[in-house]
Amino acid sequence: MGILCPICCNVHSWSHSIFEPMTTEKELKQIYNFYKDCEHGFATKDGYYAVPVLGSETRLCIVHEGEIIKTCRNEKSARNFITKHRKLPKQGTVILP
Repeated sequence: MGILCPICCNVHSWSHSIFEPMTTEKELKQIYNFYKDCEHGFATKDGYYAVPVLGSETRLCIVHEGEIIKTCRNEKSARNFITKHRKLPKQGTVILP
């Protein structure tokens, strides 16, 4: 008995997150290509997703590495937030004076 994996669409008895990174570069590119022509929301090539909020015409939740990191009012503010978020130092980075 296994679990259908939403990442690779195969049945496993373990989770991807335990043994390997959430998604590879190839998987991110496939996801981006699948969602690039959608009407609501968008996906970026580096793993950011803007998902429509239920009950709203314009609001979008920003998802990165499986976490909702912000809810934005519209697509323009979502794209601006993602651009700024990319520039932030990664967790665990030590900045020396």
